[in-house]
Amino acid sequence: MASAKTLEHIFRDSISTSCVWAELHDWLLYDFTVHSISISRSVVCTLWLIWHVRNRQVRENTIVQIQEIIYRVWSYLLEFNAVHAKLLRRLIGPKRWRPSEGSCLKVNFDAAFHAPMLITCVGIVIKDNLGSVVGYTSIVTTQIPSAFAAEALACYHAI
Repeated sequence: MASAKTLEHIFRDSISTSCVWAELHDWLLYDFTVHSISISRSVVCTLWLIWHVRNRQVRENTIVQIQEIIYRVWSYLLEFNAVHAKLLRRLIGPKRWRPSEGSCLKVNFDAAFHAPMLITCVGIVIKDNLGSVVGYTSIVTTQIPSAFAAEALACYHAI
């Protein structure tokens, strides 16, 4: 007996769809390699907006003219560039690692959190006053409810 086909099956398990996603992935990697970041950003924004408009057309039976899509891509990119420029002005600059004084050890830690799977990875590096690594570890933990909890867990493991 064949299992029932669902939309999830079409987008997750279908060999054809997997091939299309793989080709799109390869093409986007190529695009980012060959073109400037601004051209690649325009391509990705345009693709996203076409996808968004197509979804609205299917769900809400709306029709959007190509001129509106072009205008919206242009508007989104202008807004993105304005926000990006403001953020760059706020950056203080990279912080350099400084060794600890005397015989103390310096512990650096961080956490990465993946919300859909409630999973986190903690990384810890311990250095002496000469900057030599004396210890390190990474820990993967499941059932973490938030990014805040992931950072707290990283701090706990570092201590």
